[in-house]
Amino acid sequence: METDKIVTAETFWGTAERGHQFKDFSSYYRRQARRQLTLPDDVYPGLKIEAQINHGRWIVDCPFCKGAEYLWEGMKLFLCVSCLNNDTRLPIRVEVPKNKSAIEKILLERENPETRNWMPGETLADLKRENKENIIAPGEKKTTEKEGGE
Repeated sequence: METDKIVTAETFWGTAERGHQFKDFSSYYRRQARRQLTLPDDVYPGLKIEAQINHGRWIVDCPFCKGAEYLWEGMKLFLCVSCLNNDTRLPIRVEVPKNKSAIEKILLERENPETRNWMPGETLADLKRENKENIIAPGEKKTTEKEGGE
C-alpha cells in the first residue's frame, strides 16, 4: 500500500498491482458482492454517514453490520458488501470533511501509516497536538528507558 498519501477506494482498487482496475463504484460492488448488482438511482432515505481515516485509509463504517469499506471519493456513496446496507441495496450518502486536504497533510507528517487516524469531530489543532506529542523528528531515534533514555 502506498505510504505517501491517504488512500481512498480509487487509489487502492484502481491500481494494476492489486489485480483489479475498477473504473467505478458499481463495478467494484458487483465484483466484491459476487452477485449481479445494479445500483438504484435512489439512496438510503434520511441517513448520512461520515468518512474517517484509519491507518492511512479513508474508510466508511457500516451503520448496520459494523463492516467497513474504503471511501469512494468520487461518488461519496457507501454500500456495504457484507449486508448491502441492510439488504436494501440502497447506497448511503457519505460526508467528507471540507478540510480533507488539510487533515491529510497533517497526517502525512506521521511516518508510520498505522498512526494516521482521524475521526469526525477531531480538529486540525487536535491532530497537530498529537503530532507534536508523538512524532519523532526525521533521523532522530527514540530511546526507551531500557536503552538509556529517560
